[in-house]
Amino acid sequence: MDSIRLLSMQEFTSFAESLKQENLSRNDPGLLQALTDWMEEGNCKVGVCLYGLFQSARIAGVIGVSEEDDLEPVLGVYTLIGVIFVHPDFRGQGIGTTLVEYVKKHGRTEWIAASPADHESSQFFRACRFFRLQRPELQHENLLFFQLENLATLLPVQKESASMRSPMG
Repeated sequence: MDSIRLLSMQEFTSFAESLKQENLSRNDPGLLQALTDWMEEGNCKVGVCLYGLFQSARIAGVIGVSEEDDLEPVLGVYTLIGVIFVHPDFRGQGIGTTLVEYVKKHGRTEWIAASPADHESSQFFRACRFFRLQRPELQHENLLFFQLENLATLLPVQKESASMRSPMG
């Protein structure tokens, strides 16, 4: 049975170490470095969290999320999917989509954004129903958005700043 939960630094380090033995694609080392940076920035202590999808006690994929407010006048606080990575042994099995759907289900903001690094990741997020907002204020941003349709299922927003809370309940 698959489960998704917040990763500890030890779990992430073990996952990253296991990948050193794998035949990684061209973009994988950069993604792993981005994930490492996310973990070192606070592991959910400053609103940056890394969640893992486990299959048979192995981490099959990870997704980094945070709440951001840099587009406050346009969107307010939104959830940013900063990094997503699927272990090479689990690719092509819908792991990435499952992780994105988890963020959609558990996010606490009206908007979820992703910043695709290349054409392939842009196509992936578009397949997950993300779209480019046609607003002049956002034309310089390389962001795709998803708007949550049912905010009634989301946890109430705490009265702390966006940078101090977990992006998901």
